[in-house]
Formats: sequence, C-alpha cells, structure tokens
Amino acid sequence: MRSRSAHPRAEWRSRRCCCRLCPRAFRPRSTWCCLPEIFRPRCTLPLREAQDKEAPEPGAVYCAPPGYHLLVEQGPYLALSVDAAVHFARPSIDVLFESAADVYRERLLGIIPEA
Repeated sequence: MRSRSAHPRAEWRSRRCCCRLCPRAFRPRSTWCCLPEIFRPRCTLPLREAQDKEAPEPGAVYCAPPGYHLLVEQGPYLALSVDAAVHFARPSIDVLFESAADVYRERLLGIIPEA
C-alpha cells in the first residue's frame, strides 16, 4: 500500500470516508482474527477487529471477528451477531453490505477485490 507521503491525497481520502469494513471468511470459529496483524505493517490507516456497539472511527479499517456477522446499525455503530450463517458463511459479506446500505444509503461504496 502507498504511504501518505507517496500519495498527497491519501490523508484527505481517509478523512472523507467514514470507515472501512471487511468481513473475514473461510476461517474456523475458534480461530482468532489475524487480519489486523497481517495488514497493520502494510497499512497507513488504523486497523482493528470490530467490537460490539463500537462507534466507527473515521478513516479506520474494521475486520469482523471469527464466527460473528458484522453489521452497521443506526448511530452509526458496529454490531456483532451470531445469527445463522448466510450462504454457509459467518461472517457474511451480504449481512454487512445490507446493513451498511440501510444506514449509509447513497453514501455507501462497496468494493470487492477479485480473488
């Protein structure tokens, strides 16, 4: 990833974006979330595992913990759920994007990178 000094508008972009959310997939429920540890050295933005009822920090990146759906609730704040798996996945990107769309409406942008 580029550093802020390498891209003059990176800081502006991080302030304009409410937060970045990423569900985790294909890990056993008992596994701790290693994504923050993997990406933190390569990312200039704060990166952490989401906590239930946490208010999202502008510019931060949140990962869903293993075995929980990550949702965005009115406020906005982040919520964790142990509802049934969706398409065999918990966390589910469908649950995250649907809840985020309800809250952020036309201000939401979702990007799904190609595997």
